[in-house]
Amino acid sequence: MKKLGQTCPLCRATIASIEPIFLPQKSEPVLSQRLSPLSQPPFNLPRDRLNNIAELNLSGTDLSKYFKTLISEISRSKLPNLTSLRLRDCKIGEGVKLLANGIGNLVKLTHLKLGDNNIGSKGMQSLSDVIGALTQLETLFVNANQIGDDGMKALALAIGNGALAQLDWLDLDRNQIGDEGMRSLSDAIGSGDMADLRSLSLSNNQIGDDGMKSFATAIGSGALAELTYLDLSRNKIGDEGMIAFATAVGSGALADLTHLYLYANKIGDDGMKSLATAIGSGALANLTTLTLWKNMFGDDGVKALASSAVGGRLSNLEELDLGMNNIGDNGIESLATAVLPNLRYLSLEDNNIGENAIKLFKTAHERAHVVLR
Repeated sequence: MKKLGQTCPLCRATIASIEPIFLPQKSEPVLSQRLSPLSQPPFNLPRDRLNNIAELNLSGTDLSKYFKTLISEISRSKLPNLTSLRLRDCKIGEGVKLLANGIGNLVKLTHLKLGDNNIGSKGMQSLSDVIGALTQLETLFVNANQIGDDGMKALALAIGNGALAQLDWLDLDRNQIGDEGMRSLSDAIGSGDMADLRSLSLSNNQIGDDGMKSFATAIGSGALAELTYLDLSRNKIGDEGMIAFATAVGSGALADLTHLYLYANKIGDDGMKSLATAIGSGALANLTTLTLWKNMFGDDGVKALASSAVGGRLSNLEELDLGMNNIGDNGIESLATAVLPNLRYLSLEDNNIGENAIKLFKTAHERAHVVLR
């Protein structure tokens, strides 16, 4: 018998008070130690065992044939001690509506991960209608589900109505969210209903300058003062959006931020200069990671960044990625003068930088590992 609080290596289920009974397998998912397949309802499992499951991880299991039965079991037993439900890449699709019908039973749930299930906008709407019942939820992953602007609006409406007020981590990557959806999310954030959020990921969407301006307004109000991790990479953010964002950040609205990802956007020299101004004000002094590869800035933008770091404004920075831009020797020679005492990694790959400029930087920052290609 395992001790309380240990994790079962087979089922990845945390023991609440008894031996775990969830033993998922990719080919033949099971719910009992006797390996009774999910296709044999109603499982005939002792309810006391189900009552003590604390963590259920079926990620990577094809539940397309079994999901209805699984949700029926959740509804029957109520799983009153379940705190973590992980269903990433389970081929749920719009079957998430079934989960929405029974989710109110999971009153102790703190972690819900539904990524890579293609639930779509309708599935997101169904989930948003009931997610307010999860009053202890701290982590919500709905990434890679193609929820679009309509799905984002539905979730934002729930947030605006007080749902997810205690959320710590929200992952919305790869969802085809555009400016319209970003405006809805920003309005909900601006209302102060996500004040505890520390990690927000919106990578691989279709957010442009208009959406970024709305987001800037929201954070400028201090609504995300606890945020430490922000990923806005692989969107369509240009200089206008970057300037609005940097202006809000410069007010000290994200003073606790440690990780900022803005790679694969359309940020040029003007956008970089505005970010540099925010850094120069000391508003991002806690940054440890800044990634800006595959944008559109050159030497002028890097010179501004270097100037902002004078005086130790980036003294905590450990990783800086400037690859795949239009940087030449002048930019790197300026960066060599920047005060970056803790820099460990610098990527300059796919730029137009000569050997002498690289040597100058390496001499000034001997501890930094420089990647060129």
